[in-house]
Order: sequence, then structure tokens, then C-alpha cells
Amino acid sequence: RLAVPDPRWMALHKLFIASKPDRNPRKTGKDGKQGLALLQAVREHMPHYPLDARFRASLPKDLKPLLTAALKNAGQ
Repeated sequence: RLAVPDPRWMALHKLFIASKPDRNPRKTGKDGKQGLALLQAVREHMPHYPLDARFRASLPKDLKPLLTAALKNAGQ
């Protein structure tokens, strides 16, 4: 058994650090792609981790726009 972070939060963490202007520019693209890919995996293969209104309500205000933008770009 492995103890791992909630993949929704990990995806948002990657998107958050990719959005930081002081982040190493060589890493921001990778971080953003990883965050988007993980959110896509959650949507397609992990229904036990919903990206619903309840989850969105639990997010800090800085993360809500990141999730909204990621889902909008993914067509959801």
C-alpha cells in the first residue's frame, strides 16, 4: 500500500507553480503539461476523485481560476 497525494491537488499544485512568474522558465512548460495531463487522467479514469462543485468549493481562491481554466481548455 502506498500513501500518495490526492491527484486533483497534485495537478493543481503543478498548474500553480507553472503560473508563477519567478518559476524557472525551463520548468513551467513541463509543470503545466503535467498538471493538465493529471487532471485529464482524473476525469477519465478516477471517478472516485470528482471535480465537482463540492471539490471546487474546497479550493483556496488562488487555485479556483486555475482549475476553471484547465477544465475550460479541456472542453469540460
